Amino acid sequence: MAIDAIAKDSFESSSVQLSPTLSYYLRKLLREQFASSTINPTVDLATLLRQTYIDPQDFVAACSDLERLVRYHQALSTQGSQHPSELEKTEREILRILTSPKVTALLPADEMVIVCIMEQVSGEDTLQVLLRQRGYRLELLRQGANTLPQVKHLEPDAILMDMTMPERGFELAQAMLRDRQLQRLPILMMSNLHSVSDKIKALKLGITDYIAQPVQAEEVVIRLENQLQFHRYRKQLETDNRALRLQLQEQDSSRAMLLAQQVISCSGDYVMFIDRNNHIIDANVSAGEQLGYSHNDLVGLSMEALDERLAPEDWQTIWGHLQQHSSLNLKSFHRKASGESLEVSLEFKYVTLHGQDYSCVIATLA
Repeated sequence: MAIDAIAKDSFESSSVQLSPTLSYYLRKLLREQFASSTINPTVDLATLLRQTYIDPQDFVAACSDLERLVRYHQALSTQGSQHPSELEKTEREILRILTSPKVTALLPADEMVIVCIMEQVSGEDTLQVLLRQRGYRLELLRQGANTLPQVKHLEPDAILMDMTMPERGFELAQAMLRDRQLQRLPILMMSNLHSVSDKIKALKLGITDYIAQPVQAEEVVIRLENQLQFHRYRKQLETDNRALRLQLQEQDSSRAMLLAQQVISCSGDYVMFIDRNNHIIDANVSAGEQLGYSHNDLVGLSMEALDERLAPEDWQTIWGHLQQHSSLNLKSFHRKASGESLEVSLEFKYVTLHGQDYSCVIATLA
């Protein structure tokens, strides 16, 4: 197989090139050894590297180098302080690969909040210590009648439930999953019960993950961060979809406005747009031709400058009526630039464009 094909296969199999365990070790190393390079605890390093090293061969080489350096770093770490200079050199090499100038996602992240709900709150265990070391803000709550409002007040990014008997936590989990603020957050339950039926019940309720105790703290952190990462991706996808829908709506609106402008421009009636302060902000060609004004001279005039029957104070009455009823029909006389009068039938329409309110006035010669 050609080397390009091998690189492509490896590139597409990023989980082989950078396993979750290796990613965890790298993030932990960055947290503990490189304070100035703090990264988002949920960052997917495999995806990050894949986006950074566009060339498949570069990506494979970077992953291979990281695996080699991490194994060497682990071996050196087990020997205590016997090889400090070599350990420092290895860490610098790891940092060089991860903090390439191309990498823009390795930035300090806002502190993430993990709420841990327990049947009894006691001293810190290994998992809690590890989560704090990873940069999370850990909030411990005792399960009780006020737990739900306390959780909502803390606005967590994820919820851990440490239940000796899962039945005690299912009711609270159901309440959280019914709450609009909490229902989409990752909820992980740890329990002493190992039965398949308990796990199935938890998953049917909507609990994100069910972890049978005893557990390894490192495993819980990895599973938690996987769920946080998925949650982050889902939120980003929803944001992107909303932005795309808005963009399409704006495009449709722009097309509709262009068509409307064409229709208005070709209309035999003259059409003017007036803002709430009684200033003409736009008008079609017919308005200028029939009134004898250039477009520039017409824009900026007030309605009473054209309408012989309209006093300055009358405009607010017309505007208030339009806000309530959306339309108004009047007969009046408009004064041409030459001083002549035109008898017209006026149809006022209340319109909103890009968040601004206007009156569209269609004038038909009587």
